[in-house]
Amino acid sequence: MAHAPQFEFPAQMRELAERNVQQARAACGQFIAAARKAQDLIGTMVQCGDEELFAVSSDKAGRNIPRSSCTQGWLLRQEFELGRQHPVPVPIGPEPVLRSITDKGYYIWRAGC
Repeated sequence: MAHAPQFEFPAQMRELAERNVQQARAACGQFIAAARKAQDLIGTMVQCGDEELFAVSSDKAGRNIPRSSCTQGWLLRQEFELGRQHPVPVPIGPEPVLRSITDKGYYIWRAGC
């Protein structure tokens, strides 16, 4: 029975492979951490005084929602879990709300529009 030939890989190639494995492990760890964080997100729904202007924020106090949008001040209305698998308490599908929260940290809408 013939023996398979033994190949020697250059040290640079081994080092490159080891760095790639380390980078892949780090990326996987970051992905898992982000997924866990996303599962734990709590959304806050606020209303602009007595107006029909609402906002959802990933910040529990809604500090990231622009004050210029509501001079009366934002009032807490509800807290809820944020995620595609959880219902969002707004008359809009969850995708645009989640996309805006990911991009800006908040989503604003006017009821009836």
